[in-house]
Amino acid sequence: MKYSLQFDGVIDPKAPVRSITPAEGEWFFGYYDLLAYSPDDRRHLVNRLPFGDHINGPDDVLGLGEIDLRTGEYREFATTKAWSFQQGAMLQYAGNGKNTVFYNIYDEEARTHRMVRHDLDTGKKDLADRACATVASGARYGLAVSFARIWDFRKGYGYCNLADPNAAVPQPADDGIFLCDFDNGTSKLLADYRRMAKDFPIPGREDGKFVVNHITFNPSGTKYLFLLRNFPTPTDKTWSTSLIVGDLEGNLWPTMMDTMVSHYYWKDDDHIIAFCRPVGGVNGHYLIDARDGSVEPAGSEIYNKNGYHLASDTHCSYSPDGRFLVGDDYPSPDGVRRIRIDDLKTGRSGMLLSTYSPWGKDPEIRTDLHARFSRDSKRLSFDAMARGRREIFEVDLTQLDL
Repeated sequence: MKYSLQFDGVIDPKAPVRSITPAEGEWFFGYYDLLAYSPDDRRHLVNRLPFGDHINGPDDVLGLGEIDLRTGEYREFATTKAWSFQQGAMLQYAGNGKNTVFYNIYDEEARTHRMVRHDLDTGKKDLADRACATVASGARYGLAVSFARIWDFRKGYGYCNLADPNAAVPQPADDGIFLCDFDNGTSKLLADYRRMAKDFPIPGREDGKFVVNHITFNPSGTKYLFLLRNFPTPTDKTWSTSLIVGDLEGNLWPTMMDTMVSHYYWKDDDHIIAFCRPVGGVNGHYLIDARDGSVEPAGSEIYNKNGYHLASDTHCSYSPDGRFLVGDDYPSPDGVRRIRIDDLKTGRSGMLLSTYSPWGKDPEIRTDLHARFSRDSKRLSFDAMARGRREIFEVDLTQLDL
């Protein structure tokens, strides 16, 4: 569990690195915008895969647990059949300072997906009536979407246990975004697909089939952001993306419509960094004002080539203290990925490290790095296949030397 500047499988690190997962097995955490570290930064949440070489089926079980970062001990506290290779079971902490975790399950008796709020100190569990994709900082509310519909769209992100009852309905009025209350286990529909298609039409795709692919609360839990995409068709295999903001009263307003929007992250309650293409603009990392949709370039030249033109996509995020901006990209032809870092305090930027994590035979089960910060901003963890199997690595940013 020691850090090293000469770590096997990690290329040219600018800070010490270590592996935090056991020496055998397949391990990962998942998405870069989920809280992986415990409130005291002493433990790290982890998913234990049953295998790593093929897409999962309805009876395959994912282990859910935590690593003690001082001893390396793994403790498993739950299992689930509702999971994906890119986001796991949405295992995460909420930003409420308590030792409470959240994850999705498949309720076989009720034949439905649900999210669990699990107090690791007392063992108490509260169930939402739906599976959630994001949890508000206060730990009471979550936002639910249909993971069965997402499975039909992208198998690396959805759940395979149930068929989408609206699979043949392009814009169902009874499905969309639901607000779940963990205190009483109920939910209500905030925004349905029929309304979204009507209020935010995509020219030429007015009758298309739509899906909410990624949704997150802002830091205070007062607003949320989501990507609305159309399903590809046999004659049009592309999709377009609209980035839309909503609140808990059911209001929606457009931020970026009918274009390319990929990965994003809330910088604060009103501003978002995203890799996107503003209408009439070019691909790049931009800071977006969620209130009026205005944009400005974001990130140093390490993120953007040729004056913010034709930049490469990254999973981008800010450290909790606002000092660092990091982004991990997709693999080059030799399977190597990079983590870029801006130190906003010193103005320095560069490649934090490179590591091996290729596309593989099936991109749906690839291992993206998904770099994410500790609560105190002093460490950064990421997933990779640096040594031929899935592991979680950790970087000590207190010894960063750009």
